[in-house]
Amino acid sequence: MAKIKTISDKLAKRKCAEWLEKNGFNSLGLAKNSSCDLIGKKDGQKYFIEVKYSSKDDGNFFGTVMLTEMFQ
Repeated sequence: MAKIKTISDKLAKRKCAEWLEKNGFNSLGLAKNSSCDLIGKKDGQKYFIEVKYSSKDDGNFFGTVMLTEMFQ
């Protein structure tokens, strides 16, 4: 029988938000109805953050975070 893979990026988003807060970001929240995952502020600038997550069968994961600064 084939193994069913469940992929969720919830843990990656939570860990990313924790790291961002420790590194000076504030007003962090999930980006709803948006093309990014998190929105936060640092030093008066607003950032839109995309979190990528991939998993391996042994439970280890590698995450990549891309920060995109949007000037409006």
